[in-house]
Amino acid sequence: MTGVATLAIRVREHWLSHGLGVSPVPSAELTELKRRRPEGIPEAYEEFLLIAGLPAGDDEQGFRFWLPREVAATRDVLEASGYRSNATESSLIIADYLQESWWYALWLAGPFRGSVSLVLGVENGTDPQPPLGTFNEFLFAYLNDDAILYRGTHSVP
Repeated sequence: MTGVATLAIRVREHWLSHGLGVSPVPSAELTELKRRRPEGIPEAYEEFLLIAGLPAGDDEQGFRFWLPREVAATRDVLEASGYRSNATESSLIIADYLQESWWYALWLAGPFRGSVSLVLGVENGTDPQPPLGTFNEFLFAYLNDDAILYRGTHSVP
């Protein structure tokens, strides 16, 4: 699998080639995000933010990567949107699809640390879903508009 630095550069180039304005992530926002998360944030995610920066809005597919000041615990995002949740504080919403129709959660602790899960806002409270893969695999799927992003299961055997 390609390293996060290479993927971050490719994601940034993807955004720029599609006319999105990309800005560096303010170091104060990143510092505050890490301060709010006693379990820390995965190194790959931090490296991605520092290298890629972030666009101000959605891409052409309707994905939006959240600024560090917007990132929130999965449970808080779901409950604020009116969904019951079994989510713990060990995952954060870092991106959304189609104006928060779905979310993408980054696991901060436990056996899934560093993985990303689809969060659908299902009524039975089973969010977040099982991991789609590592953060790097999530970025690779994003760059390739892989179906895994939309259905939560790998498209390869």
